[in-house]
Amino acid sequence: MATAFKEEDYPNCVKEKKHHEEWAHIAQFFEWLGSKGLFLCKYETEEEARARGSVSKRTGEVWVREYPLPIGRNRLSLFHEYIGVDPYALEMERRRLLDLMREMNQRAQKGEKAK
Repeated sequence: MATAFKEEDYPNCVKEKKHHEEWAHIAQFFEWLGSKGLFLCKYETEEEARARGSVSKRTGEVWVREYPLPIGRNRLSLFHEYIGVDPYALEMERRRLLDLMREMNQRAQKGEKAK
């Protein structure tokens, strides 16, 4: 049985909504950067170089790229990390909200048919 929406049951959705306007400005800035051919980069760590196998078999030396690389992460996922939103929990909350809305809609339709 459906219950009313309680914000405390959907903390990630609430947090994302609270920062919606902030994200809109940041996303616009990212779009502007892209139009200039600019993008987010970072330097490779020794751990990342090891993971891609960039190690001398003879000496064991790790070859770390000395130039920045694209971060390879979705901008929204970075923003979610910044505001403290768990993407998995957010998706589960969204699904629960959709289920709640479907159930409420079905109940409303049954009520209309009964009249």
